[in-house]
Amino acid sequence: MVNPCKLFSDADLKQLGITGQPTTAGQDCLWVLSGGVAVNIGLHEGTAVDGLHLPGASDPSKATVGSRSAVKIVNEKTNMCAYGLALPQNSSVTVIVASIPGRASACDSAEQVAKIIEPKLPSA
Repeated sequence: MVNPCKLFSDADLKQLGITGQPTTAGQDCLWVLSGGVAVNIGLHEGTAVDGLHLPGASDPSKATVGSRSAVKIVNEKTNMCAYGLALPQNSSVTVIVASIPGRASACDSAEQVAKIIEPKLPSA
């Protein structure tokens, strides 16, 4: 369906300040950036956006990214912010950003990443 590691072009990586190769685990790709920021993009086959929950995080709130149905999930204790974007076949992709500088920074970055990858995803 979607390879989370291939959603960024070289220009996207440069714009986001991401260098180096991601660490992969299952259907997740993780980039660790300087300044205490980590970006994870994960594919959740068979889990629609309304079924996304992250341990210790708030309940998802409805959001829209581009023209796509999405949810926003925040964990204030860990300065983590995530966007879940709808995919076909009741699946979803998550953009999770953890940021030592703070939750507001994490949410800004997560939204920026979600907006970059959204047009590259298959229509829901």
